[in-house]
Amino acid sequence: MPVNPEMQRQFDRFLWRERIIRTLVIAPPLVIGIGLVIGLIWLWSQGGPTWIGLVLAGVTALAKPALVVMRVIEKRRSSLLD
Repeated sequence: MPVNPEMQRQFDRFLWRERIIRTLVIAPPLVIGIGLVIGLIWLWSQGGPTWIGLVLAGVTALAKPALVVMRVIEKRRSSLLD
């Protein structure tokens, strides 16, 4: 049974939007984790100064609350749009 082209276009746009939102939810923790791993590997291999390790620890400590706030804001925004 053929689908109305306008409905198909709206459905495709909805799927695309959901895929982008899912990617944006997953991306920040991945970027933070990858950056932390790269920083720790560099620190381990170079034997860098102590302050670099402290900066990495601080960024990691601040990242989790920031992600929680981002998710709360996104849920409120999506509930307002629905």
